[in-house]
Amino acid sequence: MTCPPSGGADGFVGYTDPAAAVAEVEEGVYQVNTSWIDAAGDGQELRHAVIPEVKVTRDMTVTLDARDTVPVEIRTPRPAEQRGILSYQTYRERSGAGG
Repeated sequence: MTCPPSGGADGFVGYTDPAAAVAEVEEGVYQVNTSWIDAAGDGQELRHAVIPEVKVTRDMTVTLDARDTVPVEIRTPRPAEQRGILSYQTYRERSGAGG
């Protein structure tokens, strides 16, 4: 879970109960995301689901349901070739954030 400026020093909040996937956070606006790997015909594919903005104003449950996602296809002028470490990034603009 990515948190607002009042969150953890590195901008992330971990689970307080990993087995139940529970995180305790202050009121604010958060980005929630999860990743997993699926088997594919040519190896493995990284799947990533993001809810870019979750407004926490009370105790609540947030569910990331892969059935509600839409595929994103990235094409390059030449066939892509993975070299090195697999990584991904997400971006969410926050009003009032410096920079």
